[in-house]
Amino acid sequence: MTSASPEKPHVPLVERAVLSLMIRDADFRRRALGDGLKSEHFVTLRPLFDAIITLARHGTPIDAPTLSAWLDREGRILEVGGHAGVSDVAGADAVPANWSQHLSDLRGAHARRIAQESAEWMASATDPQEALEAATAGMEAIKAAIAGPTRSKTLAEAGSALIEWMVEMRKAGAIPGIPTGMEDLDALTGGMRPGQLWVILAQTSGGKSVLLQQLAIEAFSTDERTAIFSAEMMLPEIMARLVSRHGRVNLERMTKPATLTLERDVRALEAQIRLMASMPCTIDDTPRMSLSHVEGECRRLADAHGGLGLIVVDYVQIVRGMRSKGQNREEEIAGISGGLKQLAKEMNCPVITAAQVNKQFTARESEAIAFDSDVVLMIADDGLKVAKNRNGPRGGVLPYKLTGEFQSFVPFTAEEQAAVQAAADAAAEQQRRKGNRNYGSKQYKD
Repeated sequence: MTSASPEKPHVPLVERAVLSLMIRDADFRRRALGDGLKSEHFVTLRPLFDAIITLARHGTPIDAPTLSAWLDREGRILEVGGHAGVSDVAGADAVPANWSQHLSDLRGAHARRIAQESAEWMASATDPQEALEAATAGMEAIKAAIAGPTRSKTLAEAGSALIEWMVEMRKAGAIPGIPTGMEDLDALTGGMRPGQLWVILAQTSGGKSVLLQQLAIEAFSTDERTAIFSAEMMLPEIMARLVSRHGRVNLERMTKPATLTLERDVRALEAQIRLMASMPCTIDDTPRMSLSHVEGECRRLADAHGGLGLIVVDYVQIVRGMRSKGQNREEEIAGISGGLKQLAKEMNCPVITAAQVNKQFTARESEAIAFDSDVVLMIADDGLKVAKNRNGPRGGVLPYKLTGEFQSFVPFTAEEQAAVQAAADAAAEQQRRKGNRNYGSKQYKD
C-alpha cells in the first residue's frame, strides 16, 4: 500500500477502521456524511473513501469487489495497495463503539496538517502582511476542522435533503415511521417518525406506562433498537409488563408467584423470556434519573450499535433536569421536555414519553411538555384522543381501551363502541345546550 509522506500528519489505522465500518454497514455511511467526513480527512486511503461515497450516492451495493472495480476504472487502485489492499481494509477489525473517537482522531490529524501547511506558507511569506494573512487563514481553518461540519444548509442542499427524505419514505412503504400496531393511529400520524417527540397524557394510573411499553414492543419486535428509561419502576416490574404484553402472559400470575401452580405456566414464561432475550432492547432503571444521564446513555448506545430506532422515557415529570438558582420546577420541566425534543433530533429517531395530567387534561407543572411535542395522545375513558399532530389531522378519538390482564391497549368490542358513541352523543347534546366545551376536546397548538 502506498504510504503518505512522513512529514504529513495522519492516522492510518484510524482511516482503516472508519472505512471498514463504512464498507460493512450502510448506517455508518450515512453517519459519515452526517458527521461531515470528506476526502480531506484521509491521506493513505483517500481514494477508497471517494469510491465508497460515490457508489453510496448512486445506490450501488458496496463490497470489496465493487470498490475494486470502481477504483480500477478510475485508475486509482494502486494508490490503496491494489485489490488486496481493498480486501484488507474491508476485513479490518473495527469496533463500532469507537466511531466517535475515530472521528475526533481524523479531525485532529486534519487540523495538524492544516497547521503544518500554514507554517510553510508563513515561512515562505515575502512580507509581514502576507505572513499575518497566512496565520489568520490557518487559525480559521484549524478551528473549522476541529469543530466539524456546519449545520447551516443552502436552499439547494435543503432541497436535496427533501428529495432524499421523500425517497426514503417511499421505500419505507405505507408509512414513513415505526408502526404503532394501531392502524388507525398510523394512518393519522404516519407512525413514530425520526426526530419526533410523542407525549402520552393520562391521569394517575391511567395507563401511561402500559402504552409506552406497548409502543416499545412494536418497535423492538421489528428489529428497531429501543432504549427504555424508567424513573418510576424497577427492572423486574418493567420486564414483567413487557413479557405480559409480548407473550400474552397474565401479569398477575407473574407478579404473584404463588399463582404459578402449573408447571406448564412456568415453562411458558421461561420460553417467552428466552424468545425476547435476543431482541434489540435495553432497559435502564437508574434511581433519581436525570436528563443528562438519558442523553449520555443514548449517545453511548448509538455509538455501540450504529444508532437507535426508538427512545422511551417514563415519565417526564420524575426525570431530573438542571435547575439553576432561582429557577422553579415548571421551568425545570420545560427544560426537560425541550431537551427530549432535541435528543430526538440528535439521535434521528422518535422519542416517546408520558406526563401526568389533572382532570382538565393539562400537564401538571408545565404545558411546555405538550408544546414541545409533535404528537400528543390523551388516554381517556372513551378511547385514545389525538390532541396534537404536527403533520396531520388531530382531534380524533380512537377506540382503544386498557386491559390489565395482558398490559395492553386493545380495540373496543362492537358493543363497547356503540355504548361509547351513545355516551359521546349525549354529552355533545348536553354541551350544545349549555354552550360549553368538553374538557376532552382540548387542542394543543403547534
